Amino acid sequence: MSAADETDTPPPPPPPPLEEKSLRKKKKVTIEGDDGDNDEKSRTPLYQSTRLKGYLTLILASAINFNSAVQSQETISMNVVPAQDDQQNFAVAAAILSLMISIFVILLHLNPIKRLTKYWEKWFQPQESVVELLIISLLVIWWIVVTWIQTSVQGIAGDGKGQYNLYFSTWACLLTCIWTLERWLVARGLASFRGFLASWPNRAPGFIAIFLFSTADLLSV
Repeated sequence: MSAADETDTPPPPPPPPLEEKSLRKKKKVTIEGDDGDNDEKSRTPLYQSTRLKGYLTLILASAINFNSAVQSQETISMNVVPAQDDQQNFAVAAAILSLMISIFVILLHLNPIKRLTKYWEKWFQPQESVVELLIISLLVIWWIVVTWIQTSVQGIAGDGKGQYNLYFSTWACLLTCIWTLERWLVARGLASFRGFLASWPNRAPGFIAIFLFSTADLLSV
């Protein structure tokens, strides 16, 4: 071999840094390791879930709604229209159902029974199960119906009835359920409601918002 050939030969590449080697090794171990163990290690603890804030807020709003429904027949002011028996019974039942479901879900998030942790941690992981999605969807549908019935003109908290605590706590329950549903969609890796509206071209998000508010206003009549 001549001296010119030795000069033209490129030098060997430098060895990769130690940090890069360690990252590759960790990635290889993660891929080739036991999938079940990796899933359990990668799961977010339920008490750190962002949806837990929604359930806690729903308990507070449902408790206020329940107390307002119980006192809906007590007319302290002349501007308050007392509720009828069937209206009061429906409002109390709606608040109790919401309280029971939200308390049950919060207990599962706080993990009171250690032996069953692996079951409900899997059920309430958005990447692995849709059990929590079904529960939240049930709450959203339930409060849509309740808000429609109770805040309409003929409802217990309709226009001119003076049942302001019941009116605002009913809307608070509905909006809290919708917010919790959005948190689940984001945790699943899907687009949020805001991202979904922003993905529409031009002025379509504004028209969608007008349609939703107009529908809500129509149902309140």
